[in-house]
Amino acid sequence: MWTWGRNSYGQLGINNITDRSTPVTTILGGTNWKSIACGGYYTVAIKTDGTLWTWGYNGVGQLGINNITNRSTPVTTILGGTNWKSVASEGDYTVSIKTDGTLWVWGYNSYNNLGINVTAADRRTPVTTFAGGNNWKTCAAGNFHSVAIKTDGTLWAWGQNGGGYLGDGTVINRSTPITTNLGGTNWKTCAASYRNTAAIKTDGTLWVWGTNTYTPLGINSTVTPYSPITTFLGGNNWKSISTNQDWMSGIQSQAYI
Repeated sequence: MWTWGRNSYGQLGINNITDRSTPVTTILGGTNWKSIACGGYYTVAIKTDGTLWTWGYNGVGQLGINNITNRSTPVTTILGGTNWKSVASEGDYTVSIKTDGTLWVWGYNSYNNLGINVTAADRRTPVTTFAGGNNWKTCAAGNFHSVAIKTDGTLWAWGQNGGGYLGDGTVINRSTPITTNLGGTNWKTCAASYRNTAAIKTDGTLWVWGTNTYTPLGINSTVTPYSPITTFLGGNNWKSISTNQDWMSGIQSQAYI
């Protein structure tokens, strides 16, 4: 695993806060890293042995180590364990799924983005969402809202909803997971960014919703849909999706394959 770029909070995991313009390995080293996610000035990664590691900025507990001390070297969350399967992070919070199908969240929660039915209560240790369950398959983290798909194909969202990011037809923030207006049991994968959401169904169709001021949704208008709609291109052969944003200007972009 290699890291590079800004390192003001130790987010490169190299035991210092020196920026790097070329790739370096973390101080932990190893050849058994499986997946990785980058939040705002912090990093989360899972090894092939199922352990989960975090490092970097920790001002609101986003490292899951039960304190708010920044770490410039990788550490395991206080929950520990060897059954972490996937992880997503954005802004200052983390969402992760274990091999047993349980979904865990920690970090910033001022916009209900942890889905724990408590507002403005950050979590320094991993906790399960209010919805609970052991059938979560995949998850995505926006800046202040989260999206996840269960093994039964249902799609759930929670957190900030000022621009219809949750797809429930409203702009009401939700502190517990809810399904989108579209419903259905054939959701395959999802992605979330600062102010919008996108997802692909098992039939290959791609759906988008949320803030559309700078036309990141690709629907040939600047209208903001509060419920899932298909892009202008349509089609049923979409395979994967990713979302991103320009932090300086607030402009968002979305890329599809």
